[in-house]
Amino acid sequence: MSTRAFSVGALHATALVSVVSALIYIPVYAVIKGGVIFDAPLSELSFQAFYQGVMVSIAALYFYRKSVSLLGPTVGASFAALVPVFAVIEASLLLGEIPSVLSIVALVFVSVGMAISVWSFRTDARP
Repeated sequence: MSTRAFSVGALHATALVSVVSALIYIPVYAVIKGGVIFDAPLSELSFQAFYQGVMVSIAALYFYRKSVSLLGPTVGASFAALVPVFAVIEASLLLGEIPSVLSIVALVFVSVGMAISVWSFRTDARP
């Protein structure tokens, strides 16, 4: 289905999907896990709700849309492939986690694939 068929913008559609997903997921989680989530302090739950609900959903979508409009769809969208790469690097530097050899190999493949995609687009775009 298309957002155009329902006359809904991308940001509104994303918010709608997030809310409907939460309404479906929360009861299932409550049945499976019970009230375990409420063992965490309210401040932590509030922070996670804000971070996951606002920063990840809304801010990330805004910046993704901005990058696509500035860099073009091919180059802008290809940078999403670098999210796992940066997540592993940050986990290593900030949390001291050591990635497995398989993770490193996968990240190299993703990075090389993204570089080839951007490079081939740049060479095709020349007059």
